[in-house]
Amino acid sequence: MKIKKIFEIAGWTMALAGTTFLLAFANSEQNKTVCQAINIQLYHGNDTLINEKEILEKIKKNFGDIKGRAIHNIPFRNMEAEILKISALDQCDVFATLSGTVNIIGKERIPLLKIFNHQNISYYIDKQGVIFKTKPPYSARVLVANGNITLAPKEGSNIFHLPDSIKGVSQLKTLYHLAHYIDKDKTLKALTSQIYIDNQGEIELIPLIANQVIILGDTSNLPEKLENLLIFYKRLGNISQLDKYRTVNLKYKNQIVCTKNIIYGNKGENTQLVGNH
Repeated sequence: MKIKKIFEIAGWTMALAGTTFLLAFANSEQNKTVCQAINIQLYHGNDTLINEKEILEKIKKNFGDIKGRAIHNIPFRNMEAEILKISALDQCDVFATLSGTVNIIGKERIPLLKIFNHQNISYYIDKQGVIFKTKPPYSARVLVANGNITLAPKEGSNIFHLPDSIKGVSQLKTLYHLAHYIDKDKTLKALTSQIYIDNQGEIELIPLIANQVIILGDTSNLPEKLENLLIFYKRLGNISQLDKYRTVNLKYKNQIVCTKNIIYGNKGENTQLVGNH
């Protein structure tokens, strides 16, 4: 038993020595290696939000030309932090190979909603609630919200980390939750092109399939309101019938109140359609 234990200890000692040697060799080789090339790999969602040129420009501006520089003299963690200042990026990893290639792996944010505030300042909110922007010509095909929206938070800030005491924060959180609800439902996502906030702060939806305004009011009883909307559309049966109504009001419990377009007669007559709740 003693001999067996001696062999086990000897084996572990040799393995440790071998590992130490390999690490020392790798470090020695890395000290000799210079940057031969930069390889950038970006993982996009449905839309491309940034390009390789933007990353290369940021590296050159802050760290100079790293090609030809010794690998051990390249500050990888600082580079990651600087690259992540591009707000459309969610994650970034920078590392080098023994052959001298510096790899930059980036993952873009997944946009949920594009905001145009009352000053026409635009920005995106991603699916985690983070504010980000893109540079032309890049943009994302997502739901748009505009109108009486006051806030334009700092890029990279998360709306759920901002206190509601800041004017406009609670409004952005409401818009996020509404956009998230619409995004989860394939039918609602296909129907809705825009969210509008009127001067009274009430929420309106602009559909893709008809020339009308859907008055939501607020997001209270949201599932019930939007379910009633879908029931209303199904009962009409024909998409061409939708243009008969100038407004579809979902503010009232268990019913929809519609206002007809004047060209269809009754000069704005209200029609009550009771939901099946």
